[in-house]
Amino acid sequence: MNNIQKINEISIVSMPAYDDTSVNVTRNFDSFKKYKEQNYRQKVIYYLDHM
Repeated sequence: MNNIQKINEISIVSMPAYDDTSVNVTRNFDSFKKYKEQNYRQKVIYYLDHM
């Protein structure tokens, strides 16, 4: 197994170029919602501070 240092771009497609290509999601939906909520709050605070 290779260790990936950096991914510049990733696209999930319905017809991959290679037959043995697969995608695994490692974050659950609750973690995703929490991340998005925190990110949104930070943007709102930044916006309000720079009005």
